[in-house]
Amino acid sequence: MTYRPWPFSLVSFGFLALALSMPVQSAYLFELPLYAIVDQIGHMTDLNLTIFVLLIVQSPLIWKAHRSIKISVPLTAILVLINNFYVGTYGFQFNMVHSSIASLYFLGLCGFIFLPESLFALNHPNKRWWMSPERAKKNLPIKLSTHTL
Repeated sequence: MTYRPWPFSLVSFGFLALALSMPVQSAYLFELPLYAIVDQIGHMTDLNLTIFVLLIVQSPLIWKAHRSIKISVPLTAILVLINNFYVGTYGFQFNMVHSSIASLYFLGLCGFIFLPESLFALNHPNKRWWMSPERAKKNLPIKLSTHTL
């Protein structure tokens, strides 16, 4: 493969966007100013913080098509499902419908990793040509001599 499969880019940026949106969402829900990042993270539960860290850590791993994402992405999806179930059941800002829709969207985003093109790149690391550095082009003088032996 001479190009990076598009699911790696999409999921990598999606995970990073979700991680960065968590403090913003906390600021909106608790009416905190955006510059008070410590207060916003302080309002997150331990499970939310775990998901926050996992999303940030996995984003570059997905970008580089690291083989560990075949296990870590489904585990993160399970944690997100548990968190969304908890939020839908006990949370006062969201109901179960909102949480279920968010869970389905997240599962859909994670599902892109398991498309055939992505799995081929994950299962065959030697085929990741997009990761090899570009070769330098040089102009070399050539002298052609014609003589008969």
